[in-house]
Amino acid sequence: MGIRHLHFEGRSYISIDEIAACYQIEVAEIETWVSENLLEATREIGGTTALPLGCLDRVAELVRYTRLLGLSTDQILVLLDS
Repeated sequence: MGIRHLHFEGRSYISIDEIAACYQIEVAEIETWVSENLLEATREIGGTTALPLGCLDRVAELVRYTRLLGLSTDQILVLLDS
């Protein structure tokens, strides 16, 4: 199964459902990262909640920080701000 890219205003997006499945995380975790400004805001495209394709590297980084290092979002914010 391939990942379906969504296009809006000249940018490519991917649904947060597909991102969550790819990284084996919960959609709620992605939504938390968005609400805590660790990821840019989601966009509704044709009834699908999506993030820009360029955010995938940041999602991978956040998965590493939370899964491998056990950091909380507060700790990640401090790390990213320094």
